[in-house]
Amino acid sequence: GASRGSTPNSTTMVQAVYSRVAGASEPASWTWTLSKTQVAVVQLDAYTGVSTTTPVRSFAGQANASSGTVTAPAVAATNGDLAVALFGTGRSSAFTPQAGLVERTEVTSSTGSTKVSGSAADREVTTTGTVGPFTASTPSGSAANVGQTVVLRAA
Repeated sequence: GASRGSTPNSTTMVQAVYSRVAGASEPASWTWTLSKTQVAVVQLDAYTGVSTTTPVRSFAGQANASSGTVTAPAVAATNGDLAVALFGTGRSSAFTPQAGLVERTEVTSSTGSTKVSGSAADREVTTTGTVGPFTASTPSGSAANVGQTVVLRAA
């Protein structure tokens, strides 16, 4: 799949987003290989009702200062699309997405001295224009964090 964005936060963390249209001949499992030893979390989220020719309408990401709130930036969207907000933080933490977002996945790497967590939440776009920014709070405290917004084009 094609990379849709990589948002670094200094040397603390990088959040990469990929998109792929799944077909009938998908493998039974996927393997991710990192270029060096590091802590990582991987989230795989599947959506239906999305265009299979041009699934991503728009995307943007931003690195945020150390905070207990993760922000994903505003992007352009069209009525009927799906806005997906992706949140990452440099600590072991749960996420509480803002009202109106439905959290789909949350994953944490909590072993060793380095911790990272990620969350994906979404909502249907009901008006053509700009959606976001979106936020999620991390109740376990402040840390360097990154957020990205991906708008999936309706089929």
